[in-house]
Amino acid sequence: MAGLQFIIKNTRILFIFLVPFSALSQSTYLPQGSKHSQFLERLEIKLGTNPDLNINVAKPFSRKIAVQSAEMADSAAGISFSAADRYDMQSLLMNNSEWVHGDKSSFASKRSLWNTIYKTKANFFQVDQKDFFLAVNPVLQLQQSYDKDQDDRPFLNSRGVTIRGLIANRVGFYTSVVENLEREEQLQLQKDTERKIDQQKKQ
Repeated sequence: MAGLQFIIKNTRILFIFLVPFSALSQSTYLPQGSKHSQFLERLEIKLGTNPDLNINVAKPFSRKIAVQSAEMADSAAGISFSAADRYDMQSLLMNNSEWVHGDKSSFASKRSLWNTIYKTKANFFQVDQKDFFLAVNPVLQLQQSYDKDQDDRPFLNSRGVTIRGLIANRVGFYTSVVENLEREEQLQLQKDTERKIDQQKKQ
């Protein structure tokens, strides 16, 4: 028992001393299937062999690596980019501006609301200071299905918010809060309620 307490105590002390020295910057990741991921795969083909963008590298891509690779490709000699490639590169940098080095003035929106909302083209609300970055964006998805053999047309309404941030270029965080509302579920609840009312009336 005393030996176990000795190990636990020393492990805690070792953890306290080693963690600050081994901490590396953390980056959030690009969403799976995003247009920026597709652009990075094209970029890897143009660059030849880039170990950070290699097909064998686990996906999704880190936002930090994505920006570093785009900036490296932009400054590399002998690589030609189409107008579409330039647009995609600007979009990638603008949507991951927390990792961009250099001038960010082109990311600013010409018309912001109350000098707070949409100050940048990429984010609904953004704070970009020396040791703190925060981006907040709304989520809205409307989807409706149709089946010629069914009278009902179920729809899905998703709404919510995504929050992404970076503290002192060391700790990155991302969260998404989404509420889904499906019409088919509502109709079923309505039918169940009506059935219960009918049963109560019969009693």
